[in-house]
Amino acid sequence: IAFVVSNCGKTSADDFHQQLDLARNFIHLLPVDPQNLRTAIISVSNGTKIIQDLKMPSSNSTEVFLESPSSGGLCTTGHGLEATSKMFKTKGMKGIPQFLIVFLAEKSDDEVSKPASELHKAGILVYSVGLKETITASTVNNLPSDPVSEFFISFPGFAAVDSTKQALLDKLNRGLLYKYTI
Repeated sequence: IAFVVSNCGKTSADDFHQQLDLARNFIHLLPVDPQNLRTAIISVSNGTKIIQDLKMPSSNSTEVFLESPSSGGLCTTGHGLEATSKMFKTKGMKGIPQFLIVFLAEKSDDEVSKPASELHKAGILVYSVGLKETITASTVNNLPSDPVSEFFISFPGFAAVDSTKQALLDKLNRGLLYKYTI
């Protein structure tokens, strides 16, 4: 499972850290031993920063800089998707369901359709979480897996973190059922 977290535009330090906490704590809700999961966290803003590479949670996190992002400015979600795709190709486990959860605080300033399409073709389930009222199912063109209603969640301003976690878990379970029963 991988997370792309937004450090774009007017994202406050508190909002950014809430995204990181949600990503790091979400794996404990899954009905899988966390020691058997490989997780990644990628930050996007004026570039892409790998906060945690795709590995077991017990491994020491290392930071790898692809570019030097800083808060504010451009939102390069497409670059984050490309980095995630490369990670899944080189470090993902074949035959094991792979998930990407993208937290969206701003509309992306770069191309997301092509890297999102590559993730979909690779069988990766892509979930999008809109963190602002302006991020809706209609504004996330081609990013989440299909059907968008099952792979998009709107939680402006992290109104309720526990509700967000539960909604993600519910959608993740339905996505697995949808993918492997159709």
